Amino acid sequence: MINKILLFTSVLIISSGVMAKQNTKVSKSICLKIDAKIVTAKKNMRVMYTDKKGQKLRAKLKALQKKKAYCKISKFPTSS
Repeated sequence: MINKILLFTSVLIISSGVMAKQNTKVSKSICLKIDAKIVTAKKNMRVMYTDKKGQKLRAKLKALQKKKAYCKISKFPTSS
């Protein structure tokens, strides 16, 4: 029983440290431009591209959507 409690506690401590490192700093000025950048990234994905460029575009879109989520958490508007 004690082993389970120690394991659970250590998992919580480790996971909270990982989650804190993933936190992205956002500001109101960055958040106001997020929607336009997402639209541009989606527009670029409709054009023919190589596999390597496609991976970069998907990664960029994913990062922008993550920033948008942080903006919503911080209660900043995402479009002007």
